[in-house]
This record gives sequence, C-alpha cells and structure tokens, in this order.
Amino acid sequence: RFVAYGAQGKLMRIAVAGGPPQIVCSLSMNDAPTGAWGRDGVIVFSHGDNSPLFRVPAGGGQPMQVTMLRAGDSRHTWPTLLPDGRHVLFYVSAASEETSGIYVAPLDTGELTRVLAADTGGIYTPQAGRLLFVRQGTLLAQSFDPNTRTPSGEPLPVAERVESGTFVGMVAFSVSDTGVLAYGIGSSSNTLQMVWVDRAGRTIGTVGPQANYRGLDISPDGTQVAAH
Repeated sequence: RFVAYGAQGKLMRIAVAGGPPQIVCSLSMNDAPTGAWGRDGVIVFSHGDNSPLFRVPAGGGQPMQVTMLRAGDSRHTWPTLLPDGRHVLFYVSAASEETSGIYVAPLDTGELTRVLAADTGGIYTPQAGRLLFVRQGTLLAQSFDPNTRTPSGEPLPVAERVESGTFVGMVAFSVSDTGVLAYGIGSSSNTLQMVWVDRAGRTIGTVGPQANYRGLDISPDGTQVAAH
C-alpha cells in the first residue's frame, strides 16, 4: 500500500492511494538509495559509495547499521530480503572479482557470506526456488536453498541483453508474487565508445574516450557533441 523512495537526502514513503509523503529517516548521503521493504515492516537500504546496509522501521525511526564494509569493499547495495525476513541478499562491489558478487547476511549480526559471482544483485523467487542474477548481460536462474542460503547445480539462462552496466550491481529485473518476470534490456558494460558511422553503417571515426555515456546531442555545425 506504500512506496518508499529517496529524495533530498531523506528516505520517504507515500501511500499508493495518495496523500502527503512521510519521512522515514534521514540519509547520510544525498544519493539515491537502493532498498527492500520486508513483510514485517522493516526497510533495508544502502545509499551511495562507501555505504554498508542499514535497517529502519518503515513507520520511521533511527536507522541501524546491518553490515560492515571490509577492506576493499566500496559499497553494499541492491538488497532483497529472503522469505524469512531475517536474511538479506545484496551486491558487494569490491576491489577484486574474487570478493565482488552476491552475498547474504542475517539482519541481526550482519555477518557476510558470499553466495556466488555476479555482475548484479540477486532476487530469490520462491515459486521456482531459484536465485536470479546477471552475468555478462545474461539473466540466469540458479537453484537456491533459502534455509541454508546456498546455491546448487548449474544456472539456467532466462534472458539475454539484460541491462546491468548503468550502475554498479544494478538489478534491472523483478518477479511478482505470481511468478511474472519483468526486466530491462540494455548494455551489460558501462564502458562505451562514441563513433561516427556512414549511411551504410560502417564506422568511419571515433569521438572522445571510452566512458559510461548516456544521451548524445550533436552541435548544429557538427563539430561538438554534448553527452551525459
């Protein structure tokens, strides 16, 4: 019946039926949070670089830190709660591929356990008993036991060209309680190159360095380009 979101350095909630927004808590960084709303009225969230996970009552209150950043961790983000409401899946962005990936932690202790290597956070689907995540642009489904919090077997491909490179660990997919899957199509890499092409589609030149470009606009004289 409510939607939670970040705005102006605060975690907010608003009723779907309408009405004024309410402040849940303040954020230490003015950055868009990623979060999960548990069935027991707890919101788990992360916000920006150098942020661990926090928990706060959905009705408002003082956030409590759940996880601790280890040496080499840059952020814990994109949390989703397991069906028991006491364990959270999330993405760890770290300095090495061996320590990045999907982790699980209990809300009471915050002890980190690595589940598997991935390019995004993960979502557990009780209907199928599988954990969804993205590697190299492919959405995969891995058998997963929510009681032991361990994967098994080989992952199965579900969809290709799933967006995963716009933000670190970005979860651009979701599964409803009825088992319907929705996902965004896009780039699996955050390194892009602007190029000139001729009318036959052949590359005739490059523009600027490789970067995470979103949105282009060429100047009227064709000599400059504005890019986000």
